[in-house]
Order: sequence, then C-alpha cells, then structure tokens
Amino acid sequence: MFFVAGDSMAEIVVKISGFEPKLEKELAKSIEILARAEVTRVLLLERLNRLLAKSELTEEECIALGREVNKAVRERLEFFSTAELLGMKA
Repeated sequence: MFFVAGDSMAEIVVKISGFEPKLEKELAKSIEILARAEVTRVLLLERLNRLLAKSELTEEECIALGREVNKAVRERLEFFSTAELLGMKA
C-alpha cells in the first residue's frame, strides 16, 4: 500500500510468479517505484493545470520560455560540472 494524496490511500496488487524469489522481490520493488512515479506525475500535472488555467501565454510563448529555461539549466549544470572537474568552488 502507498500514499496517493490527502487522506486517500490506494492499493495496487500485482502477482508475480514463476521466477526465483529474489527476482520476484526485485520486480515487485521496481513496479512499486514505477507506480509511485506515475502517481506523482499525474498529481503534478493536475496541480500545474490548476496553477496555469488562467495563463494568457500562447503555446508558442510557453515553448519559447521552456527552451530558454532548458538552456539556462544546461549552462548552469555545465558550469558546475566544469568547476568541479577543475577543483574550483562554484
């Protein structure tokens, strides 16, 4: 069983058989991680939809802003990676 949102709890049961016990446990853990990630993604998208519902930006403007953010993040990561390789404090 895992936490979904608020006071709601959900349980997903997946039965796996025919594998070695160790592999079954690994598969079960992987499936749990995937399920949690999907629930998190859906909740995040729902929240973003509520936050952005009244936005006046066009789709093209949003894409342009997203590209600018991606570029800035990539440059920042490259800077810190390079600084770390050179032994510099960033």
